[in-house]
Amino acid sequence: MREIKYRGKSIGENKWVSGSLWRDTRDGTTHIWSEELKCWVKVDPATVGQFPNLHDKNGAEICEGDILALPANGKEVEFEFVGWEGLYPTYVRLYAVAYHAGECGFGLCFPHEALHDNPDICGLAGHDRMYIIGNIHDNPEILKTDTRSK
Repeated sequence: MREIKYRGKSIGENKWVSGSLWRDTRDGTTHIWSEELKCWVKVDPATVGQFPNLHDKNGAEICEGDILALPANGKEVEFEFVGWEGLYPTYVRLYAVAYHAGECGFGLCFPHEALHDNPDICGLAGHDRMYIIGNIHDNPEILKTDTRSK
């Protein structure tokens, strides 16, 4: 049985926490149990994403809302993000991890589609060749980047 875990950004301290999710129906607040802090942490519900039990090339946990970079093979797409030069390949394709209610599952979509309800998604195959370079909440500038081949 796989572990069901969520990630969200705490209200007040603005830090990421991960663990079990609880939505308080009395006041409408959203909380995540932090194993690290050993307490429930109130989080911004807009930042909550589920962990689909996958890891990137570096072993980091991939969560809904993460932005992944895949070095492009064949058709190279130039991508330059000021401040991160040298950390990731110069030629990459970018994808965001999203949930599609109609498909009842997680998949990859283009970053600029990540905030749409039920974005066009494909499977998560190849996630182990990708790098997490940010997420849709901390790096909204990446959402404006379209790295599809022209």
